[in-house]
Amino acid sequence: MLMLLHVLAAMPSVAAVENARQDNGANCATHQAIAAELKKEQYYRTRKTRRIAGYLVEVWENFVPDEERRPDRDRFVYVRHTDTEDCLIRTTEQ
Repeated sequence: MLMLLHVLAAMPSVAAVENARQDNGANCATHQAIAAELKKEQYYRTRKTRRIAGYLVEVWENFVPDEERRPDRDRFVYVRHTDTEDCLIRTTEQ
């Protein structure tokens, strides 16, 4: 239960979700492409989702211990799903 509370507290802001395509789609691709890239970076689906600003947002977690994880990899990343593409949302933990 504690893990679930941490994940829900770490969800991205409404602005981050709404602006996920702000960089002209550089962080957006098909669901399969996003999933393949995240798996290469050692992220795994948590099967936790929330609806934020009308979008379905899925949580992916990196289980590599903090001290061993690369500095450019946050513990959580988020994938905003739409009918045509998915967009990766990276946020820094607080």
